[in-house]
Amino acid sequence: HACAFDSVPADLGTLFTAMQFPPPALCAHADMYHVVSVEGSPPGASGHATTFRAAVHGFGGAGETRAQRKALLAKLEEEAPGSSRPPPPLGPKLKVAAGPAWQK
Repeated sequence: HACAFDSVPADLGTLFTAMQFPPPALCAHADMYHVVSVEGSPPGASGHATTFRAAVHGFGGAGETRAQRKALLAKLEEEAPGSSRPPPPLGPKLKVAAGPAWQK
């Protein structure tokens, strides 16, 4: 199942692969990971292949995405004034503890 847009390609690939097993065989489980080593991080840190690609393309196209969002909001505001503003708060603002907080 897809939990975010970047998971859809991996889910489709997994579904395609599972469908290659002729009945009565079944594909019970499939994992796809990139293993990365970053100085100071836990050894063997890993992430899903499409999550990695989405991050690379997302950061690489951040300027273009920002411009697209700005243009879309301007168009929306032109068609329906006030519609691009966030909704009003539903209740009091939550109080957040300053800095890290640990319980003993």
